[in-house]
Amino acid sequence: MYQIVPHQYYEYGIYANRKMFPSADDGLIPVQRRILLGAYTVARNSFVKTSNLLGTVMAKWHPHSEQVGTVQWAVQNGFLDGNGWWGSRLGIEPTNCAAPRYTSIKLSKFTYELAFKNVDFVKWEPDELEPEPVYLPTLVPFSLICKYVQSLMGFGYRTVQPVFKFTDVLKRLYDSKYTPKPKLIGAECVSPINQVKKLFTQTESVRLVFRPKIIVEEQEQSIYVLSCPEFPFKQMIKRLGTLWSSGEVGYIELPVDKKHKKKLDRDETIYFKFTPTKKSTQTFEKLVKVCKTKLDFAITFVDTLYDMNLARTVVLSLDDYINRVYNNYKKAYQTSLTSAIDKYKATIKELDIIESIRPHISRIRLSQDVDTIVKYLADKTKYSQEEISQVISKYSIRSLLSNRRDRATLVAKINQLKSAQQDLEGTIKSEADKLIQLRESQHE
Repeated sequence: MYQIVPHQYYEYGIYANRKMFPSADDGLIPVQRRILLGAYTVARNSFVKTSNLLGTVMAKWHPHSEQVGTVQWAVQNGFLDGNGWWGSRLGIEPTNCAAPRYTSIKLSKFTYELAFKNVDFVKWEPDELEPEPVYLPTLVPFSLICKYVQSLMGFGYRTVQPVFKFTDVLKRLYDSKYTPKPKLIGAECVSPINQVKKLFTQTESVRLVFRPKIIVEEQEQSIYVLSCPEFPFKQMIKRLGTLWSSGEVGYIELPVDKKHKKKLDRDETIYFKFTPTKKSTQTFEKLVKVCKTKLDFAITFVDTLYDMNLARTVVLSLDDYINRVYNNYKKAYQTSLTSAIDKYKATIKELDIIESIRPHISRIRLSQDVDTIVKYLADKTKYSQEEISQVISKYSIRSLLSNRRDRATLVAKINQLKSAQQDLEGTIKSEADKLIQLRESQHE
């Protein structure tokens, strides 16, 4: 027993880590991937009830429980479009979303273009129920372009991944000299750039310091501190020290005012207004000093991922992580282009066969059996009975007589696809530009 139990517990831990850590191939844990796949299946073109999505996911891929929290994660991070109340991580206390019978979702155009255009060209295999893609062919890892830091724990490991603007991850992909700082809602990274560079080049954990954004209004003796989910309000209050405990300072939670909005990012919508409870220049000066010097907080990032090929957790540098995901995307894109070329070539061959047999169709008696017709047409043309059989089983006699598709147009499309293959990097960069516009349009 003492020998068996530790081994079995270890095996269970490895299994659990596969479910708990983002994949090194797309930056998603299985349930996140399944929720997005479910939206691709039932909510690609129009909104559906969230309960519909959850039922589909449980029935096809995730037979455990309703994953409302994961859908909320996808909506709040901009991967699904949502109607209804989807909760908030801003303000004094985070709030959950409404019940799934009251909300609806749709796959965002951004997510479709980012990860589902070529999903049929990666490996699908059953895990718990029906076949599902082993990863989504995404241009960049999902976990790095979230709006909120994702902190997950598993069997013996932890992952805390930084988040960036989508454009910043793309810039780093194409230019290793460009080092973007992590982007938190309501705060900015104040660590030196050399410390940030370690995120991209080393596998060890990296500690970065952040500072909440503040707006000082001298005339009204008020300070507006942006709400930051990674720096909870209770922790912020503690930093005010005696100013708060003695009752010298009060606060109110407010939506960001139009006059301040221009200075902030689009997702920064809530702040706290701190003011002296009694009008006092001395108290206000103390408040300003505290807010400018004592609100810094630190996050230790470590990029622990699950490697399906090795069947274990790994720790990667962000550069290795980004490039691995990008190379997966390139392979799927290349395969999709090859498949499209083959389809156009097959269509051209069909047209050639149709043109070849068309002059002989008028001599066919409809009373003849199919095998006799096929043999007759094969004898009159250079094509085999199998090739002709495939064409006449696909098209009616009327279609064969009237089909006048433009062969030159099909050839032009093949040449266009071959050109895209030859300059695959340039083609993907063009796709990336479209994705940037889609990501930006989500905020309009």
